[in-house]
Amino acid sequence: MNELLLTWLEPVLLTSLYSVLALLSGSVLMSLALPTWSWRKVAQGSVYALTLLLPCYLWHITVSLTDSDWPNLLYSAKFVITQSNLGQMWLLLCIANIVAIIALFTPMLTQKITLLSAFFVACLARAASGHAADAGLLSGDVWIHSLHIAAACTWFGIIACYLWAMLKDTQQTHLSDATTHLSEVATLCLLALVLTGFADSLRMYQMADNFWQSNYASLLFIKLYLVVIALALASINRLVIMPRLLSYYRAFYGIAMIESFILLIIICLATLLGASMPDA
Repeated sequence: MNELLLTWLEPVLLTSLYSVLALLSGSVLMSLALPTWSWRKVAQGSVYALTLLLPCYLWHITVSLTDSDWPNLLYSAKFVITQSNLGQMWLLLCIANIVAIIALFTPMLTQKITLLSAFFVACLARAASGHAADAGLLSGDVWIHSLHIAAACTWFGIIACYLWAMLKDTQQTHLSDATTHLSEVATLCLLALVLTGFADSLRMYQMADNFWQSNYASLLFIKLYLVVIALALASINRLVIMPRLLSYYRAFYGIAMIESFILLIIICLATLLGASMPDA
């Protein structure tokens, strides 16, 4: 199998997976401010897309770990699932996916809580597949990294769902409530992202001998620059545009779109960082 293809396929698959999880989380959280919005369609689409992505991800990790050809793929996949950490975390992703599918058919009272629980379990599975995996699934390092993933996905997801809902609401009937809710959730996500990111980076720094000269550090600094840009855009929206929202809501939407694009790049960089670490 072409090594270059496998190298680039991983961030594409994981970015797609994180984007799907982001829409799942964002749709549920945005529904708290917009109860009449058709959030279930977005949640359903996200869950079904995750169902389609999981076999592709299993194929990728199987080929990456075993270099298996097509005739032996099923046997190799079974070996990967039973004998490797990546395979076992793939199983945990499947469990989260099954819980989310079941949640789609449960009463509304428990549906949102169950979907958010499935979202966090999926983030936990991904955190335990990256550079924190050696610490174990129940370790503080993995849970901190899972919170980092959850914060980034939720920040991106709620902006995407906000724009989705507001651009369809031509009368802007829920503009104020939805925007205030977006601002509050995004602020919490930013705080969680910064705190957990600092803890992650500190752990990697303590483990490495050549941290500042590593590719990991270079990617990390690019990610930090982009986070600062996203923070600046969010600040402009909150401090400058929000007090004049009724007159400048289109400007708010435009800045939010740019912010969401930057967050998508950050998520892509996070997939590269999560699978790498500087030499110890």
